[in-house]
Amino acid sequence: MPFFIEDRDKDFYIRGIKEYQTNDESGYLIDTCLNSQDNY
Repeated sequence: MPFFIEDRDKDFYIRGIKEYQTNDESGYLIDTCLNSQDNY
């Protein structure tokens, strides 16, 4: 399902990307994307 990151969620998305890149932790990024899908 497509989704887009709204301005209000931008900081959460960026944090999720950083966590994934530095700690190989995808939970925060996945939660942000799933939340955006729900809002879409």
